[in-house]
Amino acid sequence: RSHNEPERTHAVNLGGLTNLLQAIERTGRKIPVVFASSAAVYGSNNALPLGEASNTTPISNYGKDKLECEAYG
Repeated sequence: RSHNEPERTHAVNLGGLTNLLQAIERTGRKIPVVFASSAAVYGSNNALPLGEASNTTPISNYGKDKLECEAYG
């Protein structure tokens, strides 16, 4: 779906996260958020096992959006 509808994927993934974080910020309260990323941020990285410090080279729009979400937070 992210290949066929990249704008919608971007709006849902990154847009949704930024909307949520901005809404929380407007409350003036500290509200914890748990963000679930995806192995898609690593693309076809064959250096197994993968860890958080592994190189990220997403090959899909979904993976790119998830990586942007990680950077936003």
